[in-house]
Amino acid sequence: MMAELDMSNPLVTIISPTYNHQQYIGECIRSVLAQTYSHWEMMIVDDGSTDRTVEIARSFTDARITIISKEHGGIERLGESYNLALKQSQGEFIAILEGDDVWPQDKLAVQIGGFNKQDVVLSWGRFFSISDDGNQIREIPATPILDESYLNNPIGSIQNHLFLVNHIVPAVSVMIRRSALDRIGGFWQPDGVVFVDYSTWLKLALIGKFSFIDSNLGMWRIHSSQMSIEHKYAMFQSHGDAIQQFLIAEKTSIEKLAVVDLQRAQGAMNWYWGKANLGRSNWSKACSNFLIAVRTLPIRWKVKSVVGYLAGLLHSQRLASIYFLH
Repeated sequence: MMAELDMSNPLVTIISPTYNHQQYIGECIRSVLAQTYSHWEMMIVDDGSTDRTVEIARSFTDARITIISKEHGGIERLGESYNLALKQSQGEFIAILEGDDVWPQDKLAVQIGGFNKQDVVLSWGRFFSISDDGNQIREIPATPILDESYLNNPIGSIQNHLFLVNHIVPAVSVMIRRSALDRIGGFWQPDGVVFVDYSTWLKLALIGKFSFIDSNLGMWRIHSSQMSIEHKYAMFQSHGDAIQQFLIAEKTSIEKLAVVDLQRAQGAMNWYWGKANLGRSNWSKACSNFLIAVRTLPIRWKVKSVVGYLAGLLHSQRLASIYFLH
């Protein structure tokens, strides 16, 4: 039987990557200072902001806040920011709060309980999307917990869901066991991939179980300058690339677990590449991608893939836009 972890007062490291967030960074920091759980350290990593982000962050004098400034690397080097903070941190648990997002006051206090068993390596929960000015848009269930596989039980089984839909997004609701991150070599951003969270979840799913907290654990801000909006085609491409590189890097571990559906992984990879190719009007490549997806994915995705194939065949940006790009 798994031993209980002493959860009396563990240190939580909050990693806050930021870039040109002068409009939001103050609110972000204040939401951390307001936490009912006080044993935390906040590592703000500024990626070469050209506005007043760093100036505003430095106006907060709490000794638990550390500001790390680095040259601008962009989203292709986001993993460097995460791992720079991780290297300098001391926390037993790692929470992620980007510089334009905020937390409810009880976020840390509620989520610590998700690690009461040592085989849990990641915890996540529900969140609200909010507008540019902070008004709530809607509550988003991270996922319906339909069965134990959504909790990565048995280990590796959540990947069959994550290949097609990254339920554990955004990272505002996530907390990770530090020892698990150390075990996989820190946050993982494969070459050419424009995010670090999803690829890291895939690796963590190979070594431990996940926990879902049915509470609001964060507020995710949606605004026009957001990277995920500016680079949506790159996001689709990166999703497929992340799966491909994960399958190559972790081939031995995946084969040992024997619960990962490799056919679904191949289908999902091509599904996302097909979406990227539609957006870029690479019609023939999109058709090839969606033909593979039709042959390898569950029925719901087969139907979507047929529509994608037709959009590519007809060179129809309108059809592509309706089904894939919004």
